[in-house]
Amino acid sequence: MKYTISTEVEAQMMCLSAIKRASEKLEKIMEDFKTQGHIDDYTLHVHPYNKGYQASLGFTYDLYKVFPKDVSTFIFANAGIHIQPDTFFESDLSEGSARISYKTIQNSTDSPHHTINVSDLGDVHNACNQFVESIKL
Repeated sequence: MKYTISTEVEAQMMCLSAIKRASEKLEKIMEDFKTQGHIDDYTLHVHPYNKGYQASLGFTYDLYKVFPKDVSTFIFANAGIHIQPDTFFESDLSEGSARISYKTIQNSTDSPHHTINVSDLGDVHNACNQFVESIKL
């Protein structure tokens, strides 16, 4: 008997690792905001999302406070991030047309939604790294 793991499960495991690394970066941003007095507290919760994972953000802050632009954009435009293999990943990968989709933090006028075509697990790894690197102010 031969033991195998589907490429979709392997891609999901890579997405889980990526959301954990991205969440660590988000936590640092949130701790900095808290230390600087921009927010009172925050929550960061990682949970399944479609075929991947999502990190949801929650904030408590003074409603009457005036925020610097980068802080206000971050706080009011970001409810969370996610990364996932798209539907039919396994069959699409064998045809060379699979995709990894993710939503990063909104910190400019650029769209936070991205879809990356992948043809093998090496491409999935690169897409996951791109997602993690996108988490910044």
